[in-house]
Amino acid sequence: MLGAVTTIDLERFRAKARQFLREHEDDPAIHKLRFNEPLGADDVEALEQMLLKAGTPAEIEEAKAMSDGLGLFIRSLVGLEPRGGEAGLRGLPEQQDSGREPD
Repeated sequence: MLGAVTTIDLERFRAKARQFLREHEDDPAIHKLRFNEPLGADDVEALEQMLLKAGTPAEIEEAKAMSDGLGLFIRSLVGLEPRGGEAGLRGLPEQQDSGREPD
């Protein structure tokens, strides 16, 4: 039964965090997440501080654990812009098909 309470609290936290983040979507750290740009330590700290306004440290830790990190949790709430995925690929070298099997 205790697990059900945690799930309900996490869902409530997700809803509160989603609303709060939407109200602050112009924040530089949120912008970086939405457009698949790298986050610095200051960005992560800013995101954690934002989430503290929507929930408790325990809720944030639970969300991070269930989402494989803070950035992925927040991205699941704010989304990824379609051109954001393209930005992440720009630094990769283009691979040409030589027509032969790799060694």
